[in-house]
Amino acid sequence: MVRPSRDGVAQGADRAQRPAALAERAAASAAFLAGFYRDYPDADPVRTVPEIAFVDGSVLIVSWNSVEALEGGGELAELGGNMPIRVDLATGRCRFLGLGEVDDYSRPGSEP
Repeated sequence: MVRPSRDGVAQGADRAQRPAALAERAAASAAFLAGFYRDYPDADPVRTVPEIAFVDGSVLIVSWNSVEALEGGGELAELGGNMPIRVDLATGRCRFLGLGEVDDYSRPGSEP
């Protein structure tokens, strides 16, 4: 489901990076997104994509998109400007990444 880290989780890894904890944090990102979308009842349904989530240090980065796009609806179904969700592994606090943070992740070899 969630990739533990870019390099894998070493034996004795921090509890926050263990699979059960990562699954909890991925679920927190889905709840965060659902809460955000309660303000937009007429919007197309959306969901997170925990299958491609990854750990960067002490945070989990989770992408999301329209359900239609994720189920093969093609490019026209994809949302524009949907910033990934950043989940603090220690606290579970969620927020959307800012544009500068997304830009940092999109540059090969860069660290946000």
